[in-house]
This record gives sequence, C-alpha cells and structure tokens, in this order.
Amino acid sequence: MNTEDGFVLVEIAVAVFVLALLLGSLLPLLRAETVSARGAATDRRMTAVMAVLAAELARNGRLPCPAGGMDGVAETTCSGAAIGRVPTASLGLPTAAVQDGWSQPFTYAVDARATQTVDLTDWCGRAGGFDALTLDGATPHHPVVLLVAHGPGGGAWLAGGGRAPGAASDAEIENADDDAIFATVPIVASGPDRFDDRILAYAEPAFTSMHDIHCPVAAVGSGQGG
Repeated sequence: MNTEDGFVLVEIAVAVFVLALLLGSLLPLLRAETVSARGAATDRRMTAVMAVLAAELARNGRLPCPAGGMDGVAETTCSGAAIGRVPTASLGLPTAAVQDGWSQPFTYAVDARATQTVDLTDWCGRAGGFDALTLDGATPHHPVVLLVAHGPGGGAWLAGGGRAPGAASDAEIENADDDAIFATVPIVASGPDRFDDRILAYAEPAFTSMHDIHCPVAAVGSGQGG
C-alpha cells in the first residue's frame, strides 16, 4: 500500500466517523419529531371521534354504549361506568379512526345514564347526574364521556379482547384496569413512572356546548342542566 492509499483510507475513516456523529445527533431529533407527529395524529383522531359521538347525541338523544367485542357493535344496554372499545360499526367509523398514532385502539368510557336518554330534553334533565366516571388529576373530575389513547407504553386493547402489557406507572395501570376511575399526570417518557397516555374528556354542559348542541329551554330552566 502506498502513501496515497493510506491517506485515502484515513480520509474515508474520518468521513465515516463524522457521518456517525451526525447521525447520532440527528436520530434523537428524528425520533422526537416522529413522536410529536404521532402525538398530533392521536389528538386529531380523538377530537374527530368525539365529534362523531356528539353527532350521535344530536341525532338520537343519547350516546352509544361501548362495543363489547371486536365486531365494533355497541352493546344494546350498559350500566354504571361503561368501558370498552369505541363502537366503530355502530358509528360507521373505520378501525384506523379509533387508533392512536402508534396503532393502539382507544378506550371509550361513558356514563351509562347518558346512553339511556331518549331525547335531548331527557339528556339535559339528567346532565347533573352524570357522575359515574372519575378523572383524577384533571378537570372535569366527573366526565360524561372519555377517550384514552394509550400510546406506546401499553395498556390498550388487544385483538383477543385483553389488554396489552407494558403499563408501568400507577396512572397508566389505572387507565387500563376497566374500573370507573381514570387518571392523568404529566408525561414521563421512560422509567417506572412512565406515563404517555392521552385523555380527552368532557363533562356536561361542556360536551354539548362544545359541539353546538343546545338543550331545550324547558330543560335548562329546570335547573337540572348543569
């Protein structure tokens, strides 16, 4: 090997080293950008699903029960704090519309009394009693309807009907145990206190007013609409 060949090899080695340094600095930025994009997609989908639920309320005077199985059909009746999958078939939604940016399905929770109303007058009259669900760490404390995006940390529904492993912190576990209580805390990216769930929740009257659904005057005047 002559001297010139040696210089070429050194130059290649230096170039590879510099490229590795650049990639090493860019990859975290790219990962962060990917997480940000997936998070933004999640937020958009959750907002869209809530709008569809609001349209269902405006059309039928009630919210649907969760889907009890993989077919996406809403249960005919439900009680208490009803928790399950978004009823895609009943709402006419594709599966991808109810998944977060990590392709994890949302959890749908609703106060069952909001599924048993027969018209908007009935809905507005019962609104003050929509307190079956509890959301700790945020307002509203008693939402009438709630969506959870579980993100990459686990806890979402599996195809077989169970839950994905991986929920780490107490708050993430709380959001995947199918009881009436949900929780939210500041985002923690990793470690035993990891929390990457996103929650969109509404109480009354915010849910109807946000989606421009107006309670009948008589029901509002009864003092039961808040």
